[in-house]
Amino acid sequence: MNYRKKKTFLCIMMILCLSGCTQSQEATTKKTTSATKETTSKKSSLDVFKENDYYSDYQTEETTTIALSSQTTDVKITSAGCYVLEGSLQKHSIIVDAKENDVVRIVLQNASIQSASTAPIYIKKAKKVILSLPQGTKNSIIDTDSYEVNTDKEPTAAIFSKADLTINGSGELQVNASYKNGIQSKDKLKLLDANLQISAANDAVKGKDALYICDGTYTIKANKDGFVTTNQEKGAMILEKGTFHITAKQDGIQAATTLRILNGTYTIVSGGGSVNEVAQNQQPWGDFKDHEETDEKSSKGMKSGKAMLIENGSFSINAHDDAIHSNTTIQIKKGTFTLKSDD
Repeated sequence: MNYRKKKTFLCIMMILCLSGCTQSQEATTKKTTSATKETTSKKSSLDVFKENDYYSDYQTEETTTIALSSQTTDVKITSAGCYVLEGSLQKHSIIVDAKENDVVRIVLQNASIQSASTAPIYIKKAKKVILSLPQGTKNSIIDTDSYEVNTDKEPTAAIFSKADLTINGSGELQVNASYKNGIQSKDKLKLLDANLQISAANDAVKGKDALYICDGTYTIKANKDGFVTTNQEKGAMILEKGTFHITAKQDGIQAATTLRILNGTYTIVSGGGSVNEVAQNQQPWGDFKDHEETDEKSSKGMKSGKAMLIENGSFSINAHDDAIHSNTTIQIKKGTFTLKSDD
């Protein structure tokens, strides 16, 4: 191979390596020699989690590293792969617009993302996105109180996904959502061993079809609901274990269909706690509605549209409305409960 052919070949290879991430001034691709993934030892006993839902050492993969501080436009990810984001991005967003069958992994390596007019992380299209938080890292997502939205009035969260979204890893992620919701998926949302601190103008953590959580620490402050699902045909919520500190002006935990709690520690204050008699315009006890789309208010501690099953756990609930509520049945097998309610 002569010199000219060698030069052409190297140029083509460089273009292919960087084609997955557009609008990025500094992106480097590297591949390590390790052939095995070191996954977390914390595993779920349920089959709702897939293998790639668990945190793995991203350095065992081929990765594209993006220095956020050097970006002057939105960072657009358009193909499958593992993208490591480092540094600070101001006034712009991370936008995932990949193919429908693409799995995209985003690693926040001490990353700070603050947008000026829309969701700091906006996932428009992909099969699945995995947001990883390496141990020991501190990351932050901050939005503004006014968004530029599309005809569907989207996005509606600081981390907004129209695809399945998984957040894993024990690194710290702080989300300050001034517009509406903190983290929202229009499909399934899974949290595994995450360390999340969320302050939201509306709901803190919102999944449409399902919300599954296994382990982790969650400190939530929401002007509406803390954890919520909305699909009244699917909309199941499973909380396997973890530590939850939830302060919500409306419901602390709200599942559109079934709510299953296997274990964990839950400290919930809803509606300001048990301080006053329930107002006459409080939502009727038998109704279930998505409060973001109505003016109805419900300030229950834990609530399910269908059956609720509590297998174990420690619960300290201080609620203006019901402490524990289901529209059908409640089954409690084991646990420790300290409950206060105005209802």
